Amino acid sequence: MTPTSGPDVGYRFDHGAVAADAQICSQVGRDLLQDGGSAVDAAIAAMLCIGAVHPSSAGIGGGFFMTIYERESGMTRVIDARERAPFAANETMFVEHPELSLAGALSIATPGELHGYKQAHDLYGVLPWNQLFQPAILIAEEGYLIDNTMAADIVYNEDYIRADEGLSSLFVDGDGNLKAEGDLVMNPLLAATLRRLANEGVDIFYTGDIAQTLVEETQNIGGILTLADMSSYDALVKEPLQVNVFGDLTAFTAPPPSSGVVAQMIMNIMDEYSYAAEDVSTMEGETLLYHRFIEATKFAFAKRAQLGDTEYEPVQDLIGNMTSDDVASLIRQTINDVRVTYDNVTQYDTPFANTFDEGTSHLSVIAPNGGAVAMTSTVNNGFGSKFMSPTTGVVLNNQMDSFSTPGLRNSDGIAPSSPNFIKPGKRPMSSMSPTILLAENGDVRLALGASGSSRMITSISLVSLRTQRFDEDLRDVINQRRLHHQLSPNYIQYEEGFSEEILSRLENKGHETCLQTRYAVVQAILRSREGSLYAFSDPRKGGIAAGF
Repeated sequence: MTPTSGPDVGYRFDHGAVAADAQICSQVGRDLLQDGGSAVDAAIAAMLCIGAVHPSSAGIGGGFFMTIYERESGMTRVIDARERAPFAANETMFVEHPELSLAGALSIATPGELHGYKQAHDLYGVLPWNQLFQPAILIAEEGYLIDNTMAADIVYNEDYIRADEGLSSLFVDGDGNLKAEGDLVMNPLLAATLRRLANEGVDIFYTGDIAQTLVEETQNIGGILTLADMSSYDALVKEPLQVNVFGDLTAFTAPPPSSGVVAQMIMNIMDEYSYAAEDVSTMEGETLLYHRFIEATKFAFAKRAQLGDTEYEPVQDLIGNMTSDDVASLIRQTINDVRVTYDNVTQYDTPFANTFDEGTSHLSVIAPNGGAVAMTSTVNNGFGSKFMSPTTGVVLNNQMDSFSTPGLRNSDGIAPSSPNFIKPGKRPMSSMSPTILLAENGDVRLALGASGSSRMITSISLVSLRTQRFDEDLRDVINQRRLHHQLSPNYIQYEEGFSEEILSRLENKGHETCLQTRYAVVQAILRSREGSLYAFSDPRKGGIAAGF
């Protein structure tokens, strides 16, 4: 899907805004804000909507990270609703058959989405819990038209869809044909489940009959999820990581197993270069900017490979190192402006390979009272485990694939990341990096995040850099073709349409380049210094923001 500019609508607003990757879900969140809801209310309702219209990306069978800013108190918090490994899981369970982590019952981790919603709503909700579910119930019950994004996901996952009773009931018509863009899809089973959750609360999902149903269904096809896994799940309320960037701004994000600290590290490295807006107005200046950015990402991704769940792995010193101004300064001094800094990736300080999540949906919200949410949710790969419960209509995640497995090297021969090995109850690393940038006066300057595997991290960093350091237009920056590097594989990935001259200049500096066919999708809201809100949903996934 080639990026194109979206319609010139839904961009500037005076009061509140929601940027989701489906227009109808941006509107759902906007309507909740107009009804007096908080940023958290709007985010939950909009993400429930995403689960109904983009079940390949997110839903209540998955998990999320949510960065929340409360304007009245000036406090920022993070909800970690990342899925957990079942208690019967172990680090060698996929050594003999690594494909089992990709799809099927063994790939399923304990879902955290609904428990995270409850935690967030208990802390910051204003509207009744029941009200947040009504738009998604209506959409699932009455149906929605398949958009371009879903149509592509359906085609890509055709074999899995046809093999699964639940998914085929949604996406294969009576004549045996795959449903396509513009076709109507109804999920009455999900609507019934959401209605019960709205009326009875999340306990029925974690300790009640829905939990029992999901456990029985997954165990019947070889899974290891148990009632103990479900009943013991807790979403965590955490302090955010913060780093000062771009003059008077502070970037807040979720700690590991989120990769927010990786994006912070890239921003911090790039921050102190003596750039002015005119420095990127020439081809030479743009090339140097991208060269430095790519080198910064290599150092940051080297550190990412050493991260893991903070509840299980001793990574606090590493996190402190990654957010340190002194370390950022040292790396800036190390980066060679003339050519690639090192030819061997191990010299960037990584002994391990990264794992990345592919599916995912991000939305950003700024409420009229100045509160904000950056929320990224996922079932991991498209349609998660490729299993939809035939009783509840819930698509379950394949988050076990986000762990590393001993002995399984990546395509470059790099060893797996031991801090991300499976342990019972552990949360796997994620590329999700929901980020909020605050000004000194307490105003949200930028709320953003992305979907799209490791490309989330570089896209968040680049959009933040270009809008805050160079004061470029948010819409223009998100629409720009992007570069990406994740250290391994050791080449620049670029979008079709990226400047061939800049690519040639980067190749002359020793970079290898490769056309990428999958993109990050950024949803962001920027508050100007004059107070206007600019909300934009990335056209790469067809979303349009909404506000008032």
